[in-house]
Amino acid sequence: MARVTILDCDFGNGEIEREILEQHGHTLTVSNVATDREIVDFGREADGLLIQYAPLTAALADELPNLRAVVRYGVGVDNLQVDLLQAKGIAVSGVTDYCTDEVADHCVALMLSALRSIPESSRKTRAGEWPAVSAISNLLTLSGKSVGLVGFGRIAQEVARRLSGFRCDVMAYDPYLPEEIFGLAGVKAVSLDDALGAEIVSLHLPLAGETRNIIAADNISKMRRGAFLVNVSRGGLVDGVALADALDRGHIACLAADVLEPEGPGNSLVFRDDVIITPHVGYYSPESLARLRRRAAEKMVDFLSRRGS
Repeated sequence: MARVTILDCDFGNGEIEREILEQHGHTLTVSNVATDREIVDFGREADGLLIQYAPLTAALADELPNLRAVVRYGVGVDNLQVDLLQAKGIAVSGVTDYCTDEVADHCVALMLSALRSIPESSRKTRAGEWPAVSAISNLLTLSGKSVGLVGFGRIAQEVARRLSGFRCDVMAYDPYLPEEIFGLAGVKAVSLDDALGAEIVSLHLPLAGETRNIIAADNISKMRRGAFLVNVSRGGLVDGVALADALDRGHIACLAADVLEPEGPGNSLVFRDDVIITPHVGYYSPESLARLRRRAAEKMVDFLSRRGS
């Protein structure tokens, strides 16, 4: 029997996770930590931790003598020192495939919202206007547009599948995938520069040292004037200062994003008319949330069973 603790999550009280863990003889406790001290206090006896936002460093793990596995509620593991934790023999994972359809749908919805200026039209109409076509920023068709997918994992592949119905010219950059993956998806494999040259550039990368601020002044200069930028991955992929400058100059027509860095209404980008922001909800549907919780618990069971629990 192993002891598992949910350190933090903003949904449910562990009902789904508890059922799965107890079926395999494990126990579950639920907390809601906010500080390093609370992580240590609540996690001290745990063999496994389920985490959403709490940062877990190798130094904190040194104070958790029983810890053998960590699973994060989400695709990315930005808040975990993965390499250092793994070097201590602690298994670490996110849940990679629970919201693929939701994020792909959200990505295409953002593209359409930007190209058709849907938020702007709605805002003006609600304010009592009935704007003429000439008073709306963009009224373009998605059909036939060139789309550069930067990164071509599961979500980007689903975006490409959806865009095929719009007869888009889809190209993708991903140096880590074999050539046949692109061919099977009916997508042209291209260099980063070529992907950045599309009419719509959509980001589908994890946040890591080599991808942080991949959209900064240098790469923005490679984008065509009037391009649309879509980001449903991580806010840290985009240099906000360089982006604001490109928007001011009209080099980028619009940012449509579900993520920012930093997130929240304190980011000045959210107040711009040439920015469409949703509050990091692309992953969500009632079905995806249940899927996330179930798969996180199943991943924890798998880790613990492989490590002699």
